[in-house]
Amino acid sequence: MTDPTKLNTPALLAHSRQLALADPTGDDDTRWNAVRELHQRGEAAAFDQASAWSTDADPLLRALAADVLSQLGWDEEHPFAQRSEPALTAMLDDSAIPVVSAALMAMGHLGVGSVTRVCTLADHSEADIRYAVAYCLGNREDTQSRATLIELSNDEDHEVRDWATFGLGTLCDNDTPAIRDALAARLKDDDEDTRCEAMVGLASRNDPRATAAVRKELENECVGRLAIEAAGLLRDPQFTPRLESLLASNPDDTDLVEAILKSQASQD
Repeated sequence: MTDPTKLNTPALLAHSRQLALADPTGDDDTRWNAVRELHQRGEAAAFDQASAWSTDADPLLRALAADVLSQLGWDEEHPFAQRSEPALTAMLDDSAIPVVSAALMAMGHLGVGSVTRVCTLADHSEADIRYAVAYCLGNREDTQSRATLIELSNDEDHEVRDWATFGLGTLCDNDTPAIRDALAARLKDDDEDTRCEAMVGLASRNDPRATAAVRKELENECVGRLAIEAAGLLRDPQFTPRLESLLASNPDDTDLVEAILKSQASQD
C-alpha cells in the first residue's frame, strides 16, 4: 500500500486522482488518507489541481475537488478559503448528488458561501443534500441559518434531524424561544442521538424542560455520553445517585466524574 506521506506533491495528486476514480463511494480510507495529506501540506499546487478537477467531466473528480478544497491548509487557517468559494458555489448546481453534498460540506468547513443559496437546498429530495445543508449552516449565527436548522431539525431523516439539532443546541451561541422550542420538540425523538443532542442544547441553556428527559435517559441500561453531559450541565442533585452508580461500574470514566462534581456543587 502506498504511503501518501512519502510522495512528493505532484505524485500525491496523481495518486489521489487514481484512488478517487477507483472509489465510486468516495468513502474509501486510502482515498481519504491521501486527501488528508494534501490538507496537511496546504500547498498552492493542490489548490490549483483541485480547481481544475472541479470542472472535470467525471463527477468522481469533481467530488474529489470539493473534498480537497474543504480543509486545504487547515493548520494555517485555510488560506485558500475565499479563493475556493467560486468553485464550490458552482458545484451546488452539479447534477451529481455526491458533488453537491461534498461542496456543501466544504463550505461548512471553510465558512464560505451564500447562506441564501445554501438554504435553497434545505428542501432537496435527497437526504444527503439536506444533511450537508445542516452541516454547512451549523456554525452560522444569522437568522436565516437558524430558521433553516429549525426546519431541518424536524426532517424525516434521523441523520438530518441529528445534525440540525446538534447545530442548534451545541454549535449555536444564540438563545431564543424558537431555538429552545425546536430543541424541546426533539426530546422524545425516536433517534437517541437526536434526542440527546436536544437535551444537551436545552441543558446548556438551563431550560428545565430537559430535566425529565435526562432523568429518563439515565434510567437506561446503557447510558450514552450525551446524556451524562446533559446531566452535568443541569447541575441537579437528583442525578447524583444514578451518576455515582454508573461510576461504580466505570471507575475511570472522567465524564461521569465531571458530571457528578457539577451535580454535587449545586448543593453547596
